[in-house]
Amino acid sequence: MTRLVPQYRRLPATAIAFLSDNLLATANGSTIDIYDVRLKTSVGSCNVFDSVRIHGIVARLCDADSRSVEFLVFGSKQWTVIRIHLDSARVEPGTVFYVDDWIKAGHWVQDDKQAWQVALALAHNQVLVMDSTHGNCIYNVQCAERCILYAAALYGDTLQTLVVAAGTVFNKVLVWDAWTKDTEAQVRVQLSGHEGVVFGVRFGKNGRRIMSTSDDRSVRVWNLDEKSAETVFYGHGARVWSCVEVDGDRLVSAAEDGTCRVWRNGETEDVWRLCPKNVWAVAAHRDGRMVAAACGDGAVCVWTVGGRQRIERMDELDTIALPSPEHALNWPDRDIDPGSDSKEREFIRGFALTWDSALVVTNHGHILRHSTLNNSWDVVAAKYGALSGYAMVAAESKAGNVAAIGMRDGTVLLVCGNSIRSAQLHTCSVQWLTVTQRSDNVYDVITVDNSGDIVWSLVTWDASWQAVARIERPTAGMRVASAAVSHDGQWLVIGSATGSVYVYKHGDLKTINGLDAETATLLQVACKWPQAHGQHTVSAVSVDVDVVGNVRIVS
Repeated sequence: MTRLVPQYRRLPATAIAFLSDNLLATANGSTIDIYDVRLKTSVGSCNVFDSVRIHGIVARLCDADSRSVEFLVFGSKQWTVIRIHLDSARVEPGTVFYVDDWIKAGHWVQDDKQAWQVALALAHNQVLVMDSTHGNCIYNVQCAERCILYAAALYGDTLQTLVVAAGTVFNKVLVWDAWTKDTEAQVRVQLSGHEGVVFGVRFGKNGRRIMSTSDDRSVRVWNLDEKSAETVFYGHGARVWSCVEVDGDRLVSAAEDGTCRVWRNGETEDVWRLCPKNVWAVAAHRDGRMVAAACGDGAVCVWTVGGRQRIERMDELDTIALPSPEHALNWPDRDIDPGSDSKEREFIRGFALTWDSALVVTNHGHILRHSTLNNSWDVVAAKYGALSGYAMVAAESKAGNVAAIGMRDGTVLLVCGNSIRSAQLHTCSVQWLTVTQRSDNVYDVITVDNSGDIVWSLVTWDASWQAVARIERPTAGMRVASAAVSHDGQWLVIGSATGSVYVYKHGDLKTINGLDAETATLLQVACKWPQAHGQHTVSAVSVDVDVVGNVRIVS
């Protein structure tokens, strides 16, 4: 799952829509943020309204050759059309137009001249068809059932096929045709069954199904031909705000309890806990796999449905045991006998996941690798020095092929495949460590020992292991929880267990010479944000330097 967060604003994200294969738009207050989901970064933003929260974004599908996309944005009684250029992600705001009632849904529809216009469903069960360029009303239709709506949806590509699904405060969904100009439209289908206010309504892709969500914590799928609910889903712990059809047999719902639930064949397939409270909106990519959610904490979460198995019971877990002494492996000096009371049983002391295997360090000092591809064990090293009884293990996260191991005597091992590099970086046991890949075969290793000394070292796999610097601790009791090094090797960022972020700069990389940490340069704090995350642990940090030298830090 990818979690995208606005750089400056942390208002609730209230609307979301895919604009193209890789661009995603989300509403944060009165501002639209544009993200590239492939690059996992923000590519632009645009302030749309003055002090009005955006409640809907509707993209218009363009031709394959088109290099721009238009999308409708609405909130309160205001609406506008924005254009974004796909090559540059440049955003062109449009004129803001006003109507006399709250807008509950928006839709793109073609008029008799095949021009694209905007249809708006209003809170008093009325539909306006507006000129998308000039904002004037082309025609309006009032439903004969003049009730208050909390939700609405529109379906149809032309004015002659425009249909409304209206979610009322009286627990019903009303379906009526909006193509009868300037007259009252009669309700064609009335769907009853919810036991609370209807908060969300969405048409299925074929227009024959309607998904509705409610105050009663349910998601209902209605069959318009049968005029009844074909499926009712319960599982959320609070009100359900929105629901979207992902593919032919999956739905994703968003709720007040901070979760998105994936429903398939009448049952919960998966649950994603995305934020403490309120996932306001959810959108599905046209590939039928990718889903994006707008969260109450301002974040946008993007993931692929069907990409993981939901575990409901312990017996559904795959259990992998250490190999028995009778296992046909050539282990020198392996003194394990599970059946003997006189010898200590072997168990896992340290563990790390690499891209295709699990690296395990046991209490007997063995370094083992379990392959997830063929479910087999291999021996990396047996009875390795001071590993017996103590090991700190961390895996490199970018390439995922290297793991670092800290030992009781201050030695650090770097393991890649069945190859091992080692260096004596400390004089006491290694308490914490991390390893990151800078480039091919070049790795930065940050280690902390029991006395609090922090060492930054650089490993060139086929050549050398050098101590880059010793790191000053801003406070005597600071505990390192995360660390990252920039790709140019000049910047180090450390996150603490008490919410602070510290930045260090290595001014002269030419001073790196040798492995003796005691003679390495002592780096002092260049910049700091005490308690940037309050009292919460800074679990992850990153640092990047762009082409003009600007440094970007994320924690």
